Amino acid sequence: MKWLWPIFILLPWACAVDDNSYATVLARHVKEGVVDYPAMRKDDSKALLDRFIDEGGKVHWDKLEEREAKALLINLYNAATLRLILEHPEISSITNLKNPWDQKIFQVGEKFISLNELENGIIRPKFRDARVHLVLNCSARSCPPLLSKPLRADTLENQLDDACVGALGNARLIRPNRIGASGDSNSLGLSRIFQWYEGDFVASFGSLEGFLARYRGGNKIIGGLSLAAPI
Repeated sequence: MKWLWPIFILLPWACAVDDNSYATVLARHVKEGVVDYPAMRKDDSKALLDRFIDEGGKVHWDKLEEREAKALLINLYNAATLRLILEHPEISSITNLKNPWDQKIFQVGEKFISLNELENGIIRPKFRDARVHLVLNCSARSCPPLLSKPLRADTLENQLDDACVGALGNARLIRPNRIGASGDSNSLGLSRIFQWYEGDFVASFGSLEGFLARYRGGNKIIGGLSLAAPI
């Protein structure tokens, strides 16, 4: 009698993406949210980012478990942003580029897309989680600091919560106004990110105040929020 051994075929989307190359770049060159671009240009960071983006972009993210898909897509966004800046050593800011977030610069699934398409066409409508805005790093001043480790499915919830706490302690994103709209010093000036995506925070937390109360240690917000003159 012949034994028939089962054959298992491992489909590309059935396994987690190897993010070690991306993790190496972050560990080397991101300290407390600050990216050392000059140092990145002196080593193999560009090749490491290419590897992660090329491999990750070919994965059928819509076949992954939700946490894996969310982690992968956010990592791809951040890695592609880093690579875009590395490809233009002449610039001092991503805003020096023409329409940087609308350039179709990398592949996700079977399509070449832009950073805006990834964020607003996939990540936001698919996951409906306002916390992603505190880990998507567009490299502009109004964006949150870049994490020094990749997001991973098994630690994703903690990483997102920690990123919210950390970002809200960052003066680039939130700070007390000297004189608030109500005449007191307890009003908060917020980054434009909260103005652009206010609807996402309302949908996830009921209100911006609800989001801030959750991640600012329960501190009472007395003076209200300043969105008319964002920081």
